[in-house]
Amino acid sequence: MQTDAVGGPCRRAIRRAAAALLMTTAAAPATAAAALPPLTTSGNHIIRAGQPFNFYGVNRDTLEWGDHNWGGCGGDGHFTSTDFANIAAWRATAVRIPLSQADWLGRRCANANYKSMVDQAISQANQNGMYAILDLHWTDVNGQAPCDSGCVSGQQPMPDSSSVTFWKQVAARYANSPGVIFDLYNEPHDVSWSCWRNGGCTTTSSTGNPLPVQYRATGMQALYNAVRSTGATNLTLIPGLDWAYDLSGMLGGYALKGTNIAYDTHIYVQWHSIQSDLDAHVGQVAQRYPVTATELGSTDCSTNLTWPLLQYLYAPLGIASDRISWAVWSWNDPGSCSQPSLIADWNGTPLAGQGQLIHDVLGYLAG
Repeated sequence: MQTDAVGGPCRRAIRRAAAALLMTTAAAPATAAAALPPLTTSGNHIIRAGQPFNFYGVNRDTLEWGDHNWGGCGGDGHFTSTDFANIAAWRATAVRIPLSQADWLGRRCANANYKSMVDQAISQANQNGMYAILDLHWTDVNGQAPCDSGCVSGQQPMPDSSSVTFWKQVAARYANSPGVIFDLYNEPHDVSWSCWRNGGCTTTSSTGNPLPVQYRATGMQALYNAVRSTGATNLTLIPGLDWAYDLSGMLGGYALKGTNIAYDTHIYVQWHSIQSDLDAHVGQVAQRYPVTATELGSTDCSTNLTWPLLQYLYAPLGIASDRISWAVWSWNDPGSCSQPSLIADWNGTPLAGQGQLIHDVLGYLAG
C-alpha cells in the first residue's frame, strides 16, 4: 500500500502551491450557529450573504447503518460535541451526514431516538460553524430491501416512493434551519437520464428481503418537489448518474426545474482522474450551474491524484470563478486508507498522505 506521507520537502511544496492557488479567495472563518446565513444560488454560484460561497468539508458517516451493519444502529458513537469540534479544528465549513430511509421511517432498528440523533448531529455541526449536509444514502425499496442481516450496503440504484415520504418529513423538520443543506440521493446509477429525472422505469434493488426485488424508480424531480412542497427553501443538491459522477445530462436537457439547486458529483480518483473526462462530465456543467462534489478521495492514502483533483475543483477548465465546493470521504475508521479515511485517531490527527493534505488545504481555504 502506497503511503505518500506529506512531510518535509513534499509538505513545503504543497504549502507553496496551495498558497499560490488559493490566496485570491478564501472561505469565511467558522461562525456561530446563529450566524450561519442561508444559502441560495444565482447563475452558477452558491450565494451566502450576497457573495459567492463555497463550502469545504468532510463526510461524517455511519448513521445510515442498521442492526447488522458493522457498529449497528445509531452509528459508531462519534457524533459528540468533541467529535464535531475536532472536525471544525481542521477549518471545515461543512459536514455531510449520510442517513437511512429505513431508520428514519422506523422500519428497522426500533430506534425511537434516530431523528433526535440527527437533530443533535446538525446542532453540533452548526454550533461549530459548519453547514450540515443531510444525504439520503441508503434506501429500502418501500421496506422490501432493508439491508440488515448479512448485507453490507443499502445503496440502491434509484429512489423509491418512500423516498418522497422521507424528504417531505426531513424538509418539514429542517425548513427553518439555514445551516442545513439537502442532498437528495447518494449515487443514482444504471438508468436513463429520462428515468433519472422523471422516474417511472423499473430497476432492481442491490439488496432484498430475502432476494433482490424489482421496483419502480422515483425521479429526482419528484424528490425535489417533495422538499419544496413543505415550504423549505434550503439549498438542495442533485446527484448525477454513474454513481453520481456524471453531470453531463444537465447540458443535454435534463436539468431540474426549480430554485436553489446545485448539481452534485462524486469523484474517486482511481476511476476518474483524466482531465478531459472531468471536463466533459463535471467542469463544463460548472460553467452553467452551481456544482458540488460531496464525495472524493483516494483509497491508498496517496496524494499524487488527490492534489491535482483539488486544484481542478478550485478552477475547473482553468476558470477560478467556477470553483466547486467539496466534502471528502471520510472522517471515519481511523487509520484505514481503504475507507478512505482522513484521520489517524478520533482526536483528529491527520492520517499521513491524503489526510494531511486535506487538513492543510482546509486551513489555506479558511485563510
